[in-house]
Amino acid sequence: MTVFAVFVLRELALPSWAFGVALTAGGVGGFVGAMIAPRVGVRLGAGKAILLGRVLVVIPWLVLALAPLTADTGVAVVLVIVAVAQFVYCLAMGIEDTNDISYRQSVATDGIQGRMNSTIRTVNRVVFFFGTLLTGLLMTLLGFQTTFGIGARRARHCRPRHRVLPAPRRAARGHRSLAA
Repeated sequence: MTVFAVFVLRELALPSWAFGVALTAGGVGGFVGAMIAPRVGVRLGAGKAILLGRVLVVIPWLVLALAPLTADTGVAVVLVIVAVAQFVYCLAMGIEDTNDISYRQSVATDGIQGRMNSTIRTVNRVVFFFGTLLTGLLMTLLGFQTTFGIGARRARHCRPRHRVLPAPRRAARGHRSLAA
């Protein structure tokens, strides 16, 4: 998301009202994702629902990396592509976040809930901080679309918890944490 606003507003010269429409599409996508997340979690299991969200989140960044968009592309075309990208991105996040948090809450004992959540939030904030700095550097050195491509490729491989702690996630494959 670090590069997204700069890319859309500066590089593609999308008017601010159109950028607002695209962000609204993202909000709708997030809402829809959160609303369907329980059914997706029950149908696929929490683990597969989390992975589905993580796979879907790559698609918008690949589209933005590969689509031949420029400032000369019409506002309507750019708006549709950017709005759909935001919708899919936020839809994926709604599915993944809801199932991930529900799964964690269902398997962690009450005694470690606070420590678990505060540790995860702290690590996320630190990773976001350094990720933002790195993304800005890549954007400056390599350009917008190359940075989107790198981000999509890295997001596809961002599953360190699956490699480090495989047993709990394997158990999540059939876990129905959202069934209640």
